[in-house]
Amino acid sequence: MGNQNKIIKPTADLYLSYSYYDEIDLFAQYQRYMNFDRWQIIGNKLQATVLNITSDQVLCSYRDYNCSSRFEGINLPNYWLFWIPFRPLWSLFENKYDLQDNYLLYGSPNTEFTLLEKSFSTTYAFHIRDTYLVHLCEHLNLPKPAFFLETKSIPSVGLLSSTQMQYLRFSCFLLYKTMLNLNQSNDKNQRQILVKNLRQILTEKIPIQILLYLAKNCNIQPEKIVIKKRSLLEKAEEYMINHWHKDIVTADICQEVGVSQRTLEYTFNHYYNISPKAYLKKIRLNKFHQALLGKDIDISIKELAEQFGFLHRGHLARDYKKLFGKLPSQSTDN
Repeated sequence: MGNQNKIIKPTADLYLSYSYYDEIDLFAQYQRYMNFDRWQIIGNKLQATVLNITSDQVLCSYRDYNCSSRFEGINLPNYWLFWIPFRPLWSLFENKYDLQDNYLLYGSPNTEFTLLEKSFSTTYAFHIRDTYLVHLCEHLNLPKPAFFLETKSIPSVGLLSSTQMQYLRFSCFLLYKTMLNLNQSNDKNQRQILVKNLRQILTEKIPIQILLYLAKNCNIQPEKIVIKKRSLLEKAEEYMINHWHKDIVTADICQEVGVSQRTLEYTFNHYYNISPKAYLKKIRLNKFHQALLGKDIDISIKELAEQFGFLHRGHLARDYKKLFGKLPSQSTDN
């Protein structure tokens, strides 16, 4: 079969690569920051498959080998490492063994580590930028990683329940299934949807699952996190409703509720699948709609729209019809 490499760059902030190796020396060169030893090779030669997904905040690597292996090295600067043992639903090596290890390994930036893997063990390695991990912990109402994730052992071990590990592995499976679908799709619209899903699973779903599961094992209850999110949403919504008629922007809302713009946008997208800016526009559209129903005959729709901050008639007609199913002119008899 020979060594093979394929690179996909669907957007400026996503980088996908697939590599297959059957030469030990070339594969060893690929392990840039690690020393790689192998034994018990099944078959006549090494077979190694490596799939990588890279974003600005999270790097994920899927690895599968036909040999037992030992890795030694130092974790990347500015990145936390989370190593998830995985027995996939699909396997490039026809793996039929059951995995009983319900744990994940992790280490802080610049931490030395030693890892042992069985043949066909298959692992997912997530490198998460330290500043982004701090942001996620802030969003989830967790302590900062340096205090929350102890790294006394090398690497540290986080024990999970069977259900937690099942959910986490399934999310990993969805991640690479989405990557493969993206690789095979030639439809522009479908690719846009797949890219969005890929980014959401990579940078939000899996990192948050990891943090919440480890938090629960440290007796930090997820209920507290939900309460904070709901409180944040309630405060933001109240501010928007009371100030919709003013020229406010997302930064004003963030200042009022005391969170970063990234946290506010993530919370709205997570709960409402909409940005704070789009949510504010819906409030204004609803207010405009109510005013239209009781519109004074001496005020034109154009003048009324300008009072509500809608200066582009074409955009207003499009957004209004999308929300209410008809044009503004069809909402009044005047």
